[in-house]
Amino acid sequence: MTIPVQAHRAKRQNLNPCFSKRRVHALEPVLYDELDRVFNKIDAYEQRGQEVPIQNLYHCYTGDVIWQYLFGQSLGLVDTPDFSQRVDKMRSAHFMPRWLALRFKDPWLQITLFCEDLAKKVITTFCESRPLKTKDEDETLFERVLANSEKTFGKGNLDEASLLKELADESTAILNAGTEPPATMMAYGTYFFLKHTKVQAKLLKELAGVKLDSKGYLPLKELETLPFFIGFVREIHKDPEIFEQPEEFKPERWVSEPGKKLEHWLFAFSKGGTDCIGKE
Repeated sequence: MTIPVQAHRAKRQNLNPCFSKRRVHALEPVLYDELDRVFNKIDAYEQRGQEVPIQNLYHCYTGDVIWQYLFGQSLGLVDTPDFSQRVDKMRSAHFMPRWLALRFKDPWLQITLFCEDLAKKVITTFCESRPLKTKDEDETLFERVLANSEKTFGKGNLDEASLLKELADESTAILNAGTEPPATMMAYGTYFFLKHTKVQAKLLKELAGVKLDSKGYLPLKELETLPFFIGFVREIHKDPEIFEQPEEFKPERWVSEPGKKLEHWLFAFSKGGTDCIGKE
């Protein structure tokens, strides 16, 4: 189930600004606002003396962030009392075409219908008010899709039926790709951070050297320059032919010239013209 190369290239070119590093940096306040909610939830569990279902919490966090990316609003998953049950329901869903989800009554159908409903609202709002965004980083992904369609077909000539399908398909695909994978990586990162105390100390020392912004947060631009931190993020590989002592957690292997050579073997986001659009 693929589209022609030229169509893919055109779609990719239109959506690339929505996933640029500049766009991610513009989303920084949202990332930290949502993260504050995660910490509040963790504090509540601590006060009750309960274990934190951290991966489920991360799943809700990434879901809320990616929804801001798509629609400019949060799903509010982190703040819901039954967030773990919601995540379990999302995990039991299987990413499949709408017609197949309808036939099997899969939980994914609820997600698809929810995305379709929001897509209808986005199209209606756009057609009625046409929000003017002068900067790429101010646009939601769907506003960009609609604006591009309007350029193609002319103002007032949008094919709303086709757009509804496109927006619903894009939202379900990006929701699927933007929740579970990053949530899993965050859970792994938490585990290795807590398990390896020497790595933890070195990482905290490096982070302590970063100047905080006016709100007391670590600027993303600064984090991207920290060699040990970047190595920590990359350090989950097992091939002994490429990675010396692969069973040892060694973020320092990614630092300096040896680390640059290893970058060739990073395939977390695939390679080539169809690599992950969200790799930045």
